[in-house]
Amino acid sequence: MTFSEERLQYLELLSQKFPSPAQVSTEIINLNAILGLPKGSEHYISDIHGEYRFFMHILKNASGSVRRKITQCFTEQEMSAKEVDALATLIYYPEEKLALLKEENGPLSESWYTATLLHLVQVCRKATSKYTRSKVRKAMPKDFSYIIDELLNYSEADEDDNRTTYVHNIVKSIIEIGSADAFIIAISELIQHAVIDKLHIVGDIFDRGNGAHKVMDALTQYSNVDIQWGNHDILWMAAALGQWASIANVLRNCIRYNNFDSLEDGYGINLRPLTQFALETYRDDPCTLFMPSHSKRETELKQRRENDELTAKVHKAISVIQFKLEGQILRDHPEYHMTHRLFWETIDPKTHRVQIDGKWYDLKDAHFPTLSPEDPYRLSPAEETVMNDLAFSFRNSIRLQRHLKFLLDNGSIYKVNNGYLLYHGCIPMNEDGTFHESTINGKKYAGRAMLDEYNHIVRVASYAPRHSEERKNALDLMWYLWCGTHSPLSGKYKIATFERYFIADDTAGKEEKDPYYKWIEQEETAKRILAEFGADTEHGKIITGHVPVKAGESPIKAGGLVINIDGGMNERLNSVTGGSGYTLVSNSHQLLLAQHHPININESMRNNEDIHSELVIVEKFPHRHLIHDIDDGKAIAKRVADLQELLTAYRSGVISPKE
Repeated sequence: MTFSEERLQYLELLSQKFPSPAQVSTEIINLNAILGLPKGSEHYISDIHGEYRFFMHILKNASGSVRRKITQCFTEQEMSAKEVDALATLIYYPEEKLALLKEENGPLSESWYTATLLHLVQVCRKATSKYTRSKVRKAMPKDFSYIIDELLNYSEADEDDNRTTYVHNIVKSIIEIGSADAFIIAISELIQHAVIDKLHIVGDIFDRGNGAHKVMDALTQYSNVDIQWGNHDILWMAAALGQWASIANVLRNCIRYNNFDSLEDGYGINLRPLTQFALETYRDDPCTLFMPSHSKRETELKQRRENDELTAKVHKAISVIQFKLEGQILRDHPEYHMTHRLFWETIDPKTHRVQIDGKWYDLKDAHFPTLSPEDPYRLSPAEETVMNDLAFSFRNSIRLQRHLKFLLDNGSIYKVNNGYLLYHGCIPMNEDGTFHESTINGKKYAGRAMLDEYNHIVRVASYAPRHSEERKNALDLMWYLWCGTHSPLSGKYKIATFERYFIADDTAGKEEKDPYYKWIEQEETAKRILAEFGADTEHGKIITGHVPVKAGESPIKAGGLVINIDGGMNERLNSVTGGSGYTLVSNSHQLLLAQHHPININESMRNNEDIHSELVIVEKFPHRHLIHDIDDGKAIAKRVADLQELLTAYRSGVISPKE
């Protein structure tokens, strides 16, 4: 066999890692064995919107997968339904459940610990059975890795019961030295991670809920996760990079929903300069239109209502600043074709009316003390100072910058995975169903090329020299992705924030959707989009979010080719969607859609109640999907082919062993 010079150079480099024929042969055997394993379970979740506790419960129970593993391990005779519930809750919340059991029953008995540890080992063995020992070892907690490895890999078939005795002695020792609680926590967390091999977040980690920073912390603990940025994610990313209009939008959204936890406690954003400015500027203004929106949690209502008047002033102050900053961007970028949003200059101070889209409307509030008649989009000196302080705070938040890097390293606007196409919002279209063409930095893009260019722009905004014009333009485009007329993340002709605040006429606040949402109902359109992105047009799916699926509406569209998994995880949307989010699960046997329903986490833990989920089988695979059937398998198969070439080169003497 002859090799080209280029190929020979590659094989020489590969030989540095595998310096002998024996090592190459071992790796080929190992990789071929992996190709024959079942594919791991993939979980797709979208529109978390800061709902940390509910999101974590979905992850901890793996959309019902943990419970299924338990019932596969034990018959009804071996474990009652009540005992299954108790074991499942322990796996979900080991630390909290142990504390609760001790509070209710006193010290836990040795027999309870023994039975529980053995049960957990069985469940863990089942959950990790798809994976190589090497992969499982890497996922193990360091403190107990050796012991867990021993327990998971002992043989149950033992003529003299030597291995059984060995296992029981290990368990007994764990209990005797006082490490049982720590071991239960460690192996429970391993089970949680094992049942989700790959996690796909289809946009909008951030928004109304107060736990987005905690969600991000949790995601960083997963070794195999990807994120398709949503409009709220891109807004926070731009804010973290110091883009003023995005900062103002982030603050307004958070303040509107009384979400100070993410801002102040989570990311350490200093709101004092903004608060002081608001108190001084709007001291005598009741700001009644800007009273914050409360959640249904009565405890929060009592705690926060007393601060509503102050919050309203801060809310109005940042809203006015936002509208000014957005006007500046739109004047700088006529290519955005958003002059219809330049309404500040049309305000008539005498009649208290504003012109929007050629129509005059009465303003419900016309008190704008910082508005300059000569240049209504210019910030006042005090507003300028506030924004400088806020931008400094966002850029220097260590936790936020760490999360920004994670989003950049693991995220993109879209992803093609195992023939499926994932994106948060839409593919902008014209009324006739063709892909809309947008001009970006002087060039025209449509379809996949448009989204690829936006991916590039986000990187430019992140890594270009800080004060360069290139970076500024890229940051402005990130703001455009949040709310632009033809943004693939927004999907709306306009975001009518101003109208909803200031105009009583509801027609003014109507937000017209991109034509995409009409066309995506058709199979032909879905197949055209799949083909555009190089996804599987026969067996592939489009997995998306962004638009909540209303109660009574099917999330499965276009003849099963499109699945919208925005099920309203945020509690404010529960009444609209009739549920609390969706999870799409792709295991080796089938594609499952789970609709989750609201649950009180504290009560569920105390009473061993699990989240109620309605399961729909979207597709049963004609054969069990193995590693060699998926994208990872194709990469492994290519690796095997390269190694076989290297082995041939060794055996033919073209390359000499390094040992």
